[in-house]
Amino acid sequence: MIPPIFIGLIMLSGPQAIVLILVLVVNQQAWGAVVEPQLAGQRLDISPIVLLLLVAFWGWAWGVMGMVLGVPLAVIMKIALESDPRTRPIALLLSQDPKPVEEE
Repeated sequence: MIPPIFIGLIMLSGPQAIVLILVLVVNQQAWGAVVEPQLAGQRLDISPIVLLLLVAFWGWAWGVMGMVLGVPLAVIMKIALESDPRTRPIALLLSQDPKPVEEE
């Protein structure tokens, strides 16, 4: 992300450089805040809202490393909750498309 901004500042004039920076920043923020959680939620069967909340929580607790580890920790937590019949309803709350609990 940084090199295109530097190249834009060097090669473009004032207004064009500002437009380039705005486009790159908006694109990066939209991708990180909307598109990635949607795709990750669909592939991992975890609600995108839950993913955003967990990444925000782990980012608050552990900083950048927590944000990196937020999604894997969420998946591990969901798998652990699904493995026990007593905690399966909690795992269903984390799912993007919850299916009814089957009686054993």
